[in-house]
Amino acid sequence: MSKEEFIAKLQMVYVGDRNAFNELVQVYDNLLQKNSKAIEKLYCWGEALNPDFQKEMLFILKEEELGNEK
Repeated sequence: MSKEEFIAKLQMVYVGDRNAFNELVQVYDNLLQKNSKAIEKLYCWGEALNPDFQKEMLFILKEEELGNEK
């Protein structure tokens, strides 16, 4: 979903479109699942990856995950 599509969906939610709300929740849930899977993969591949790259990616993903929980 592009930024413009997201904004349009938010506007639809604002006027009471329940389907738009459900779609945004679904997109959010899918993003959280993808982040969790990416974190799991990084832990699994940890020894094969450059340690600096691994740490940087884990930091970015964890930061995103924490930001989503606020």
